[in-house]
Amino acid sequence: MQTFFQTDNFLITSSQKQIKMLSDKQSAKVLVISDSHGHSWLLKSILEEFNGCDALLFCGDGIKDLLKNLEEAIIDEKFAKYIPPVIAFVQGNNDDNRYSLYNAVDNQVTTIHVPVKQFINIAGTNVMLVHGHLYSLFDNGQELVEDAKDSNSQVILFGHTHIGCAIDNGKALLLNPGSISRPRGCPASFAILEFTKGKKIPYYYLVEIKNSQLANTEYKAFTPRSSIF
Repeated sequence: MQTFFQTDNFLITSSQKQIKMLSDKQSAKVLVISDSHGHSWLLKSILEEFNGCDALLFCGDGIKDLLKNLEEAIIDEKFAKYIPPVIAFVQGNNDDNRYSLYNAVDNQVTTIHVPVKQFINIAGTNVMLVHGHLYSLFDNGQELVEDAKDSNSQVILFGHTHIGCAIDNGKALLLNPGSISRPRGCPASFAILEFTKGKKIPYYYLVEIKNSQLANTEYKAFTPRSSIF
């Protein structure tokens, strides 16, 4: 049986040592998803198809979908193997600030607190997660970048706009994985980030979701926009 708990800094994991291992890794592959808006089955499909990632970073508006998948993993040992060992997430404008995670095996309920901002270190790189609705995004993310400087974050991840984009100035990466369920003027998408120790900016690409039906979902890499809108 798989078990999950929330740490003092709001990460979800099955083992505290996994968080330190993620920071110490020479390389790490990370799944970045946002704005699922009730499509828990599609989130599950992505977790199954892109299994083997070292972490899942969820940028809000779909915390219920995330927790529904964790609840399924608790009772389904096969699916539990697809859940990344470390999960970071933030509250979107359509999320509450706390939820219940039900363990059907032990009949126990855990309260999960949802932060509005989250920080995590991956292979030596500092990453900041927000949803984006509390920022002015019309300046192409400069307010986000300035906020991230205070925490020495080199990677800033956000959602909210439902538009996949990546702005890389060589010193910081500002990335929106897009929405997996409700894209706006672009494909439904999520992102893959590949971190390497000693390199502050990870290799990244967005993945388009094609034919998002339960039985025949297809995935295809594509080039994100270089501006937020």
